[in-house]
Amino acid sequence: MKAKPTRMGIWIISILAALMVGLAACGGADQTEDTDDSAKDAAAAAPSKTEPTAAPAPAAKAVATEAPKETMTMDTGAPTLAGAYDNGMVKYTVPVTTPTSFNEAPTLAAKVQAGELPPVEERLPKEPFVIPPVSIGKYGGTWNRLYTWAGDHSYVSADALIAWDGDGSTWIPRLAKDVEFSNGGRTLTITLREGHKWSDGDPFDAEDFRWTWESLQLNEEYTPVLSSQWKSPITKNAPKFEVVDDKTVSYTWDDPNYALVDRGLGSGLFSNRLRGLYSASHYLKQFHPDSANMADLDSAISEAEVENWVELMNLKVNHYQNVDLPVLNAWKTIDPSEGEEWIQERNPYFYAVDTAGNQLPYLDKIHLVLVEDLETVALRAANGDVSFQGRHMTLAKVPLYRQNAAQANTEMIFWECPCPSDAAININQSYDADPLIGELLRTRDFRKALSLGLNREEIKETFFLGMGETRAYVPEPGTVYYPGDDYLQLNAVRNVAEANELLDGITLSTAVDPDGKGLREKGADGIRLRPDNGEPLQLHTVTLGAYAVDYAPVAEMALRQWQAIGITGTNTETRDAARNIQNNEEYMFVWETGGGQSPWVYPYWTIPWHQAFRSGVEVGRWYDTGGEKGDAPNDPKYANPEGEFPLQKLIELYDRGKTFPIGSPERIEIGKEVYRIHANEVITLSTVGSTPLMKGTFVKKKNFMGVPENTVNGTGLHNQGPRPETYWIDQ
Repeated sequence: MKAKPTRMGIWIISILAALMVGLAACGGADQTEDTDDSAKDAAAAAPSKTEPTAAPAPAAKAVATEAPKETMTMDTGAPTLAGAYDNGMVKYTVPVTTPTSFNEAPTLAAKVQAGELPPVEERLPKEPFVIPPVSIGKYGGTWNRLYTWAGDHSYVSADALIAWDGDGSTWIPRLAKDVEFSNGGRTLTITLREGHKWSDGDPFDAEDFRWTWESLQLNEEYTPVLSSQWKSPITKNAPKFEVVDDKTVSYTWDDPNYALVDRGLGSGLFSNRLRGLYSASHYLKQFHPDSANMADLDSAISEAEVENWVELMNLKVNHYQNVDLPVLNAWKTIDPSEGEEWIQERNPYFYAVDTAGNQLPYLDKIHLVLVEDLETVALRAANGDVSFQGRHMTLAKVPLYRQNAAQANTEMIFWECPCPSDAAININQSYDADPLIGELLRTRDFRKALSLGLNREEIKETFFLGMGETRAYVPEPGTVYYPGDDYLQLNAVRNVAEANELLDGITLSTAVDPDGKGLREKGADGIRLRPDNGEPLQLHTVTLGAYAVDYAPVAEMALRQWQAIGITGTNTETRDAARNIQNNEEYMFVWETGGGQSPWVYPYWTIPWHQAFRSGVEVGRWYDTGGEKGDAPNDPKYANPEGEFPLQKLIELYDRGKTFPIGSPERIEIGKEVYRIHANEVITLSTVGSTPLMKGTFVKKKNFMGVPENTVNGTGLHNQGPRPETYWIDQ
């Protein structure tokens, strides 16, 4: 394991009030995606690698750009490289120059020579995005990876308008040339790069935003209810959209909406389905009834074997599987994920260059092989079949990876997550299919007893190799929204006696406990009996099968530990787990909380803003649909013993926080209060945090270069490593 800080202390870095923060979705594992794609069981062998060609480093012939506030000492006679913050985190905000001459991959140069592509200078924007790489790379080669089914978010690059620096707090324009708030945070203006093009050479411009907003986001057939993330925080009205010119658009809300940048300026094609501000309108218009030839549209619907244009559009915006869809990413799918392999190749119009003027990416292709389960993933990774991968690499298999490292020519990198928990038990308070269980889940003393019944130290030693720290649902100490030491272990230290006392004292409604027995009666085996039917009190957890991390053993250990407080249970591992709980069919889901260190960057785990908030899915559905569906957060059943509504309070804090700039004292205090509520109310059962479990345990070939040794990990920051277009293979 390479040297690195023991904590993600980077979050102590001051965040200026004027900073705006965006989402870098490098293969984002957004669990709100549908997971109903089936995958074939067979796996194909990876193709042979292409011999890399050294990317040239031309003489310094550049025009200086305005230097960021943060600087680093560097050799001005060589291309600028990414630096490091004082604590070792990768730093891309270094003084750079914009090259005036450019180089390209030999495969693209050959196409230019053959007349199949215009010269690189014509394919790049007038002001390309300049990325200081960890090291100047070589062109060529294939990045070999593994995936487990057609909908697996194992894709490496889904680009964003703005992105995080390695510290996780400083933003850098990417697709956008600039983003700016004005009018007291009510107006957001996005300026694009002149000459920026989609992968088919068509301009990326304001029309892509206008059409997406008016024809998809505001179309009631395609978007029955506009997502709350696009609405004014207080009035809940949609923004006014305006095209300023062909490279500039603006959105104006009734209220300040600074937090849109935290979450909402991610990719237009986030993961594999449209949910953003822009899309390839020139291509997609042919599938929309307002602009398509109806005869052609009907034929396309029939050919795709779908019912209507909405279903057709959802297929066409899927860049995992639609090879015809133009993209802005560094690589474009040429062989879809539905088969036994999934292949992307470089985008010849990619808009970024390194500091030596080499058009990125360095790597020609990304090749993924379909495998059946996590065990096969581990065996193939240990065999050296992956170039670099964190997704599906588990801590439990680290001994296996290390044992085979010499013959596989691999090494390991660990990136910790500052999120509240790397294995959390989400308790769905909306569940009502079993009235007794539903009432218990909404009882604070029951949730507290479950938390006190967990032996987090045993979980840490068994499944996390002793890494990380046990804690309540609060982010890592030293992070911006850490609520204070009083909350770090609140209700999170094993105390079987207190847990049993709490359970003995629970009073239930007559609807589920007509005789007033409570949970005091037990069977001969010590398991508490249900007061409604006298059966053993049994809980049920669900975990996602063959997906990123094997959480089933964690769930099973928790269920065993709860036997000491008179509760038993079972776990089901299924690929439908996420969908089932979001449909309110299940009530205890074991997963990580990556991104949960900020309520605004990735609110799914922390705020009931969407049905993916698995600690109250119907409240999240209510918020996301503007009250048209789901449960109101002030429904009497969600009241705590003091008559307060904690889930409603979380929503109110979330909306109020949007109106303050990033880094402002007001926003910081609001964020801390969010986590105080979580800890006091035991809304989510956290176990162990500050580990590299979730996509932070990497197996890397020793000749796979350009990878940061250390950086912030966590959903909403990045997934498979920052700036993957600067990775390269040294052969």
